[in-house]
Amino acid sequence: MVETISAETLQDMRDADEEFVLIDTRSPEAFDDRHVAGAENVEYSGDRDELVGEFDPDRLDADETVVTICATGRSAEMFSEWLEAEGHAHDVKTVEGGMEAWRTVSADIAVTDD
Repeated sequence: MVETISAETLQDMRDADEEFVLIDTRSPEAFDDRHVAGAENVEYSGDRDELVGEFDPDRLDADETVVTICATGRSAEMFSEWLEAEGHAHDVKTVEGGMEAWRTVSADIAVTDD
């Protein structure tokens, strides 16, 4: 079952140097504009509940912790459920409130340079 965590918990995990893969499911344009430093971008459509971007599940170790984030939490939660249902990851967490919540707890926001 996918665990929902707060943006504060994500910050605590980063502060404690916990090992996890952070995946941002927003569009590449939104990701480039602003994202949590260290996040990887895998676009997932919350409207169509489908993978839009490229993603190789074999690069994940099934024992790794995966944390997903999006703008508000919707597509990240759906992607988390997909990862778990397909057996690609077993310890999956999603950030409640997504980037909107993250902005309230951390100034650690990166941009992608062209």
